[in-house]
Amino acid sequence: MLRCRMPDARRRNCMCCGKSSEVVGPISWSGNCLDCAKALLEENVVGISTQTGYAYKRFVRGIAAWAADAIPEPLDTPPPASHSQR
Repeated sequence: MLRCRMPDARRRNCMCCGKSSEVVGPISWSGNCLDCAKALLEENVVGISTQTGYAYKRFVRGIAAWAADAIPEPLDTPPPASHSQR
């Protein structure tokens, strides 16, 4: 996990703004400079809190996927018709 927190020495340009690491400083493992990373974080936080944008849609899809796995089948299902009592 520590590897993800350290700058990626192989990257030379930010994936968002395209500026070189000599101008903006170290580039993260996700390929962003510090300024772009802060802007993306702010966009995600605002999107989730206002329930708009890509970050909110991704959040809702994740919750729906979790709920589909977490909700068990009902235990009180009626017996099949062939096993009805007489």
